[in-house]
Amino acid sequence: MNSELLLLPKRIQKPRQAGMTIVLDNGLPTQMFSDFIQSHHALIDGVKFGWGTALVTTQIDEKLALLEQYQIDFFFGGTLFEKFLHQRRLDGFYDLCKQYNCKMIEI
Repeated sequence: MNSELLLLPKRIQKPRQAGMTIVLDNGLPTQMFSDFIQSHHALIDGVKFGWGTALVTTQIDEKLALLEQYQIDFFFGGTLFEKFLHQRRLDGFYDLCKQYNCKMIEI
């Protein structure tokens, strides 16, 4: 790592309340997602599953199990929330969050 090239603040250990890093899963294939998380888990505090990909990702359970293994939180993106809201199906969105034990919501 080339962290000595710049004066950077010391990274707070997980779980962090400040200086959090959130990354976006835009529908990566599961193996690419796994490789990324395994390589960088110490830097990642959360993963956003964007644009409703959580509904069409066939291996979402595997991705979430990997995040749990590395103590990384996740949430479903605001676009998915907006679609549920637009269709007046917010109860379905909350049910989805409960089903996967999602602790954060992007609005």
